[in-house]
Amino acid sequence: MQSTKFQRQSSFRRGGVIPTAICLSKATISVGVLSMSVHAAEVGALYQLACLMLGGVLTVLSIRMISVASIETKKWSFEDVCEELFHPVMAIVTGFMNACVCLGSAAGYLIVCGQVFVVVFPTDDATRNLFVVSVGIFVCCPMALARHAAWTPAVTVGFTRHLAAMTVGALILLVIVVAWYMGEHRIDESVTTESFLLGPGEATFVAYMNSINNMIFAYNNQFNVPQLTRELTHEPSRDGMTKVAILSTSVTFLLYALVFLLSVLAFGVAENQKDSLILDLMPVREEIHVRISLMAVMFSVLTCFQLHIYPIQQFLAYLVRKARGCSSDDEKADVVYFGRSLTRWYDIFCYYQPPGHAGLHRGLWCCLHQFHGAPHVDHRAPAQG
Repeated sequence: MQSTKFQRQSSFRRGGVIPTAICLSKATISVGVLSMSVHAAEVGALYQLACLMLGGVLTVLSIRMISVASIETKKWSFEDVCEELFHPVMAIVTGFMNACVCLGSAAGYLIVCGQVFVVVFPTDDATRNLFVVSVGIFVCCPMALARHAAWTPAVTVGFTRHLAAMTVGALILLVIVVAWYMGEHRIDESVTTESFLLGPGEATFVAYMNSINNMIFAYNNQFNVPQLTRELTHEPSRDGMTKVAILSTSVTFLLYALVFLLSVLAFGVAENQKDSLILDLMPVREEIHVRISLMAVMFSVLTCFQLHIYPIQQFLAYLVRKARGCSSDDEKADVVYFGRSLTRWYDIFCYYQPPGHAGLHRGLWCCLHQFHGAPHVDHRAPAQG
């Protein structure tokens, strides 16, 4: 009985296959789920499903390849893997691309928060903008700081597994609300078998390309793969990450497919479909369960911010290491102040600087780091005994 109880308690442990897959799914399922239905209403359900299935297969293959590269090289970030296999220039290019994607995603999350706020609490643009700025300052920044407070060399992403599970549940609630709307209002009269499967026939080449672009964004989670590979217990393995890839991709595919299939049936095709699922639900926003589902969507995208900000922090840390002439293994022996290395303190400092001062701070701090001396000097108090 005790051993069975222990196994049940540890089934959601940090580094397990299921929680790791949920974290990877949460890095994927975000604002893209809100615009999936408008693309399906333009190009048809068959084309959208085909894109999702193709994207799912490619995602599983890419996650497996990235995890194998991390395991073989013993490197746990895109930058370090690229430097080991190719060249530091490739590492910088890759890190910059990941950082740009994650910054764009984070901006999208704040936009969605503003949309939800306007729908749930009807107000003017000035109040919405104030709310978005307040969320960025008082919610996103403390969440990023909490990540640093929980920092240990091997645990950064996996500790969010409980939040990730809650946010996946929030998106399931959104699916239930859309199904309720269809049950209450029946299938939209603009939907026929042909228009549902193939679209209304008015889609342009740009519409098909936008659908492909949305599919690419739907599975955009590879930047977290090296770190999650490192956190697998009992040790990183190809088989473990293959299971994680299949499970996370399956969850993502099912949620996206359910949302856009039900949304097209409920809200119609072509011009009947709004730009976002949030706007589709605006006519019934007075219903309490609709308000709860929209607030759950806001909670979901804000927690996704944590997973997307981590690659930016990794990229900044890599740049600092290169500026100081350090390798990926030198941080263990780096100068330590108040329990964190100098590189890690710089990472925190640079993240919270205003965008206009970022270049100046980088230059000053890199000069300070070079002046400080070799990274192997350790100011920690000697161990007792």
